Amino acid sequence: MIIREKKALFRECSTISYLNLYRDSVFFDIETTGLSWRRSRLYLMGALYFSGNAWNLKQWFLENPLEELSLLQSFSAFLEPFSSVIHYNGQTFDLPYLKHKYEDYKLPDPLSSKESLDLYRIFRPWQKPLGLPSLKQKDAEQFLGISREDVCSGGELISCYEEYLKTASPELLELLLLHNHDDVLGLAELLPLMGFDHLRRGDAVPEQAELKKGELILSLSLNYPLPVPLSLDVPPYRLRAGKRKAVLSAETFSGEMKHFFPNWKEYYYLPLEDCAIHKSVGVYVDKNCRRKASARTCYQRTKGTFLPQPVPLFQPEFYLEYGSSPSWFSFHDAFLEDREALAAYARSILTAML
Repeated sequence: MIIREKKALFRECSTISYLNLYRDSVFFDIETTGLSWRRSRLYLMGALYFSGNAWNLKQWFLENPLEELSLLQSFSAFLEPFSSVIHYNGQTFDLPYLKHKYEDYKLPDPLSSKESLDLYRIFRPWQKPLGLPSLKQKDAEQFLGISREDVCSGGELISCYEEYLKTASPELLELLLLHNHDDVLGLAELLPLMGFDHLRRGDAVPEQAELKKGELILSLSLNYPLPVPLSLDVPPYRLRAGKRKAVLSAETFSGEMKHFFPNWKEYYYLPLEDCAIHKSVGVYVDKNCRRKASARTCYQRTKGTFLPQPVPLFQPEFYLEYGSSPSWFSFHDAFLEDREALAAYARSILTAML
């Protein structure tokens, strides 16, 4: 078994700021001679990890397929100090493949006790908003402008490995190691895409809010930068985001809305006034001018300026009609100065939009 270890040299400087969040993690990728763990062999593993105040890349390569057990044991020992593992679509392939291999050799699976982060699953919701035709790792790298030396696919390298077993060609060895090296390094270099996930969770600070031309315009400072700009329209909301700044807009409604009471059985509806009143008061109204309220008629009308909310964050809630969407809340000038309320409102919208 060949074990190669060296300092990791990243092609994108923005990678480092994100990597600092994952110093207790191992980024890893595996190469196999097929998709079925029963009918294929594990022949190469690569891992990126932090040690000695630097990021390092370690690879285990099998010169002999019969060394598979030794590779698995070595990887288990290597993983012990780390709390989590990071991979790309490993939930679908790498983790179950290794789990079965460890079980087959009657060894405990070291990955089962680690926290697991699948970058593919985090990035998958962004494929459509970012206009990506595919979310294969190489396509995601290309989207970020990351160029790799490796030009082969994992499937193409199976025949290269089989040829290496016959010839022990140094050129083929370097080709095989290069592909795995670029796959593992690419995992870290895709981390700037996490900026979109931070944005979705509303990881931003309101800087300014104003009501202008029928819109609430909220300027945000992003705690994590975006690798590329994002523009998104999901009426009644609009988002324009750059590297460190974003502008979130919400269309207002000026006019009359209805607040529906949930406990409608305790109310009367007054047709002439077109509103509902509690029975404790309505009992004094002429019986000919009142009737039992229903869920649809149990409301009070209010005039003003309203803001939409994707979830019932602020009370009371208002609606244009019974069963309509979204819910709205009454706007007051003080809202523009309430940083806590603005942050909560931005989070709710961003989570709904993204």
